[in-house]
Amino acid sequence: MLGSRRDEFSYLAREFDEMAARLQQAAIQQRQLFHDVSHELRSPLARIQAAIGLMQQDPRSAAAMAERIGNETERLDQFIEELLTLHKLEAGATNPAREPMDVMELLADIVQDAAFEAKARGCIVTLDAPGSFVAEVAGEPLYRAFENVVRNAIKYTAPNTTVEVCAHTFGASQATDDGAAWLEIRVSDRGRGVPVALCEEIFEPFRRIEPQQRDAVTQTVPGSGLGLAIARRALALHGGDICAMPREGGGLAVIVRLPAMTTNGMPMSK
Repeated sequence: MLGSRRDEFSYLAREFDEMAARLQQAAIQQRQLFHDVSHELRSPLARIQAAIGLMQQDPRSAAAMAERIGNETERLDQFIEELLTLHKLEAGATNPAREPMDVMELLADIVQDAAFEAKARGCIVTLDAPGSFVAEVAGEPLYRAFENVVRNAIKYTAPNTTVEVCAHTFGASQATDDGAAWLEIRVSDRGRGVPVALCEEIFEPFRRIEPQQRDAVTQTVPGSGLGLAIARRALALHGGDICAMPREGGGLAVIVRLPAMTTNGMPMSK
C-alpha cells in the first residue's frame, strides 16, 4: 500500500493527491465566485428594470425613478471597481510603487472624511493617533484598506453612537523616526457586533452577516461584501494583518497591524 511506503514514488503520489485536492478546492471557489458575482449584479439590475417599468406606467414618477436608477447605477459602478481591486490583489498583479508616508496623517484624513459621513446617522468618529509612523507603503491600497474598515464601522454602529479609532506604535526598529516597528490601529463601533465564531468569516469575499446571525433586529445593511476582503489583502501586501473580535459592552473591534518597511520595501520581521 502507498500509505505505508516511504520511497520517492509514495512521496510523489502524496504530492499529486495534495495538488489534486488544491485544484478541486480552487474549482469550487471559482464556481462560488461566479455565483456570488451573478447574484450581486442581478439585484441592482432587477431594481433598475423595476424602476423603468414604474416610470413607463406612471410618467409622474419619472423624477423619483430616475434618481433610483442613478443610485443603483452608482452602486454597480462601485461594485465593479471593488471586484477589480480584489481580483488584482488576489492575483498578485498589484505591485504598486512604495514611498515614505506618515500613516498617522493618512489615517487622520480618512477619519475626517468619515466623520462627515457619520453625521447623517447622528454618529461621531473620534481619533486617538499621537505621534507619527513613517513607513514605505503603497498609498492607494493602504488608503482603501483603512477607509473600508472605518466606513464599515460607521455602517454598522448604532445611530447616535461613537466610532473610536485608536492607533499606537510598538516594537523597536531603525526603519521609523520614532523607533517603532509596528503600528496597531483599533476601530471600534457600538453596533450589534458579530459572534466570535463568525469574526473570521467577515473578511471573506461576499460574506455578509445576516441580521439573525448578528442577533440584530431590523434589516441587513446593503453592501458588496468586498470591503473587508480588500482590506485584508491590501494589508497582506504590506506584510500586515487584520482581525476582528466582539467589543466589551457591545459592538465590534477591528484590529489592523502594519509593519514599518525597510528601504527595499520589505516588511520588518516580527
